[in-house]
Amino acid sequence: MVVICVVMFIVGVIATVVGVRQFNQGDCWFVVGTVVLIFAIVLLFTTAFMYVDSMCELANLETFYNVNKANYTTTIQETKDAVLALEGNSTVSIPVENLQQSTNWSNRISEYRDAIVDYNLKLMRLRRLNSNPILDSMYANPPEGLKYIEMVKGE
Repeated sequence: MVVICVVMFIVGVIATVVGVRQFNQGDCWFVVGTVVLIFAIVLLFTTAFMYVDSMCELANLETFYNVNKANYTTTIQETKDAVLALEGNSTVSIPVENLQQSTNWSNRISEYRDAIVDYNLKLMRLRRLNSNPILDSMYANPPEGLKYIEMVKGE
């Protein structure tokens, strides 16, 4: 995309210069050159803005993957330990006084699931956009360390 912007900018400058020299002859080179030049500048700024925006998005994804994932997991585990009382090998009882905690626990699991879905969708979108040769320069490359997160049933 940057190459296209540079080519358009050069073509715009050349067409504008030719148009200024031949302006009295009624040629439209000046108008064409000016339009191409303006379009190239707008496209260049748009590309830069989208790249910076994708860098911010990538920082958010890395933060979620490295920090928030552990926070959610710890919170869910600690809430489960406070709510569930294991009786025997496989019987689980939830005391009446812990019903509110039980609701909080299920809310944390739902929030975590929604956050994982959002994370995976954003990561997939960035990877797909980067695989497109035309749009590659508009989006930051996600590092290989960022993996998709799956919620699996614990043992």
